Amino acid sequence: MIDSIVKVFRGIAKLRGNSDNTLIGNVGDRLKVDSVQGTPVDRPVVYKSPFLIDGGLSKDMGINGSVTPVEFIVAPSAGEVWFVETVRLTLIDPGKHGLEEFGAGPGLVNGCKFEAKINGSIADTTVLKDNGDMLATATVFQRISQFDEDDIYRYTIHFKNEYVLKGDLGDFLKMTIQDDLDVVHTFTMSARYWKEI
Repeated sequence: MIDSIVKVFRGIAKLRGNSDNTLIGNVGDRLKVDSVQGTPVDRPVVYKSPFLIDGGLSKDMGINGSVTPVEFIVAPSAGEVWFVETVRLTLIDPGKHGLEEFGAGPGLVNGCKFEAKINGSIADTTVLKDNGDMLATATVFQRISQFDEDDIYRYTIHFKNEYVLKGDLGDFLKMTIQDDLDVVHTFTMSARYWKEI
C-alpha cells in the first residue's frame, strides 16, 4: 500500500473553435477549452532523508576520515521499500572551486566512496575525489549565491532507473569519508524517494 497519496488528474481537453483547414497552431486558428475529462491517479508523496553518521544523528560529512573512515548511511526500516530517484550533495565552502579541488581545498587522496546496496548486494560504487568528479557524476549542478553568506554548491544525481531499497534485506545508500574534510565548511548528502510500506 502506498504510504501517502496525493490525487492528481490527467485528462484530455475537448477543444472547439474555428479553423482555416490547416495544421492546428497557426495564426488562423482560434481554440477554446470546452471541458477537461479525467480520472484520479494515485501519486506518492516524495520524501527526503539525510545521510547520517553510522549509529548517530549527525549529517555533517565535513569531518576527518583519513585515519579511520567514517560512514554516513540512509536506509529504509524493516518492512519498508524505498524507490530512490535522486541523491543530492550540498557543499558550502568559501573560496574558488576549481575542477581539481574538493570544495575550495585540494583534491582528495582517497576520495568519498558512494555505495548502493540493492537486493542484499553491493550494486554500485563511485569514488569522488574532486569537484570535477562531482560535476561528471551529477545530472544537475546549481550554484546558489547568497548575500553576505558563502555560496551553496548543489550536485543532484538523477538515477535513470530508480534504486529500489528493501529494508528487510538491509539495503542502503552509503557515503564513506576517507580523507580529512574538517576544513570544509558544510558537506551534506540526502536522498529523495517515495516508498511503500
